Amino acid sequence: MLNSLKKSSRLLEIAGLFIKLGTVGFGGPAATIGMMEAEAVHKRKWVSQEYFLEMLAATNIVPGPNATEMAAHLGYIRAGFFGLLAGGIGFILPGSLISLALAIIYTQFGNLPEVKGIFIGINPVVAAILTSAFLRLGKPSFSDLKTVLIVTASLTAALFGIEEIYIILAGGLAAMLLYSQSIANFLPLVVGLPFSNSITATINPASKILISQVFLFFLKVGALLFGSTYVLIAFIQREVVNSQHWLTYQQMLDAVAAGQIVPGPISTTATFIGYVIAGLPGAVAATIGIFMPSFLIVILTGKYLPRINKIPLVQYFLKGVTASAVAVIASVTLTVYRVAILDGWTAALTLVSLILLMRFRVDAFWMILFGILFGLIHSFIFL
Repeated sequence: MLNSLKKSSRLLEIAGLFIKLGTVGFGGPAATIGMMEAEAVHKRKWVSQEYFLEMLAATNIVPGPNATEMAAHLGYIRAGFFGLLAGGIGFILPGSLISLALAIIYTQFGNLPEVKGIFIGINPVVAAILTSAFLRLGKPSFSDLKTVLIVTASLTAALFGIEEIYIILAGGLAAMLLYSQSIANFLPLVVGLPFSNSITATINPASKILISQVFLFFLKVGALLFGSTYVLIAFIQREVVNSQHWLTYQQMLDAVAAGQIVPGPISTTATFIGYVIAGLPGAVAATIGIFMPSFLIVILTGKYLPRINKIPLVQYFLKGVTASAVAVIASVTLTVYRVAILDGWTAALTLVSLILLMRFRVDAFWMILFGILFGLIHSFIFL
């Protein structure tokens, strides 16, 4: 009886903490993980500082959003499997619900002329946010000639339309080859990569959008989301916009903007997109699909990830994956600029937004609100 009450108390504690963090977690993964550290290490003493840092480093070598995986890991350490569910779901839930509410509002009012004008200001801010991510993530990737070569080759491949997951995996393997002393051992992997179509099988077009298609697409993205959450945009652009035509390009940018003003993981953008594509069932399917791999990874490898992370070849792979992810984000950013810059005013907004993000560290949430205000004023003057 006492053990049962103790377990229930722990689950409530975990759920309450991560619902709170998921509700107030603005500022991106770094800010949210900082809050987790303050709560789990210093305030509640669930884990040591050393263990927390080891788990944080370990989440970088697996796909999926780091903050969500950290929430699931901490819940698992505190209360086992059900603690994992309480931590992960608790952290995701607030952002997903807010994304759903925004999607409902968007689908109801997004076509009104006065609402359309808002996105004149949002698009340049999104371009600046992506540029900021590219520059921030890219700084370590230009630390030596080898990573510069990987970034350059990956960007060239992206501009030629090579599928993103091939680029990212090839970047990881290239780094293993370039940094490892035992190159010959990995040549079969490189030769076999172009034939690994099962890894990145795309969803066949259909005359009617099915919930299963939405689920499978986001499940694939969640399982292959290495390097940065912003790589999600590249996947969406290729398959959701260009291949399946489930969304227009503008709707994709609007979804990215919505993801910036929602607390918790940026991946809750999937909830917004799923709703726009196929209503409430689509939102549920997209949310489950993109986060399911993170939960499975924590369940299967949680105990071993800190040790795996210390293997040199794994570190080399991560270095290459990050470099390729930077290149993919740069490619997407160039495409966004072509849509975002309409005139001198939008060009100036992009520049000002980039300065505020990079120099003064203004949160993306406030930048999106700034863009909305700009769009309203621009529409009032020019439309």
